[in-house]
Amino acid sequence: MTTTPGPISSRPDSAWSISFFPHPQVIGLSVYGGPMKGGTELDIFGRGFNVSVGTKVAVRFHCRRDLAASFPELLIQGRVLSPFYNLMDAPVSNPNVVRATVLSASQLRCITPTVSCQGAFDVSVALNGYDFHSDAPAPAGSAPLRFEFYPSPVLHDMQPLGGPITGNTTVIVSGRGLKAYNESLLCRFGPETDEFGNVTGASLDTESITGKALSDDRFVCQSPSVEKPMLVMLSVSLNGVDFERVGLVPFTFYRTPSVSLLSPAGGPSVGG
Repeated sequence: MTTTPGPISSRPDSAWSISFFPHPQVIGLSVYGGPMKGGTELDIFGRGFNVSVGTKVAVRFHCRRDLAASFPELLIQGRVLSPFYNLMDAPVSNPNVVRATVLSASQLRCITPTVSCQGAFDVSVALNGYDFHSDAPAPAGSAPLRFEFYPSPVLHDMQPLGGPITGNTTVIVSGRGLKAYNESLLCRFGPETDEFGNVTGASLDTESITGKALSDDRFVCQSPSVEKPMLVMLSVSLNGVDFERVGLVPFTFYRTPSVSLLSPAGGPSVGG
C-alpha cells in the first residue's frame, strides 16, 4: 500500500480516506530554555515534517515530574494520557500544547506556552495534532529533546546610570534570579527613551553584548559605543532571545568631557 503524508480527510460520499505518515524526527532547537511566562519564539529542527508549508501542527512541552506527581496513574508504559486531552482539540485543551507553523520539511516555529512547572520539559511534535512522536518507541541510543523553563529574573537597577558615547563602561545590574539560566547571557542598550523611561525611538544599530552573572543577584556587562548623546533602555537576557528591562531609569550616554584650562595652574604641596 502506498502512503502519503497528510491529515485525515473526508470525501463527498462520506467515506473516510486516511493518510499515513511516519513519525518525524526532532533533532534540535534554536534555543534550549526560556521563561516560565512563555512567549519565546522557538524553531524546531528535524526531519519528516512532510506536510504543506504553513500548516499548523502541534508541539507539546511535557514536564514529566509535574505530571507523574499529580496523575501517576496516567503514565502507562511511557505514554502520557493527560486528563486535559481531547482528540478533536488537543492543541487547545492541553495548556502545554501549542500550535506550530511548518516552515519546511526540516523546520517548525512556535511560541512557548506559560507553564507552572520549573525545569526541563520534553519537546514533542504531532503532525496531526494528536500522535506525538515521543509517545512512540524511541530508536536505540536516542534521548528526548528538552527545553528548560526558568523563572523570569527580577531586575532592580544598574550602576552607574550613564557613561561616555565611546563605550566600555562597566555596568552592574542588581536583582535576583540572574543565574536561573546561563546559556547565553546578553545585555542590550536601546531603544531610545525620554527621561522617564518612555520609548521614543527605534532600536540602536548595536549588537547585543555578552554579559556575565557574578552571582544570582549581580550581572555585569560593558556599554557599546554610540554616535551621539542619548537616553536608552537597558535590558538583560538569560537565553539570548527574551530580554527583561532593568528598572525604569534610562542609561545616559554623554560626550566625554574635555579639559582646556586650569586656573590656577598650581598650588602648595600641602594642598588646600
